[in-house]
Amino acid sequence: PVVAARRTTERRLKLGQALSTEESDRLARLFGILETASDLFGGRGEAMDWLLAPKRAFDGDAPLDLIRTSAGAEAVDTLLQRARHGMLA
Repeated sequence: PVVAARRTTERRLKLGQALSTEESDRLARLFGILETASDLFGGRGEAMDWLLAPKRAFDGDAPLDLIRTSAGAEAVDTLLQRARHGMLA
């Protein structure tokens, strides 16, 4: 899970409980990356396809798996920014 376990998230939503600071941070990273990828690939569906697919640049890991940490999110964002500026080789 990128933010929190699905059952935990569903329970919190049902009870109107807030996310923890760490979960909020993960959610903010996810939305930032998703916005950048959506702009680059032309929509959220295309962005999610890209985020879910393994990448050689990440040793076969999917970008979505990496954004659980700030370092991973930074690596994903860097790759997206390079792609945006035509700097992929």
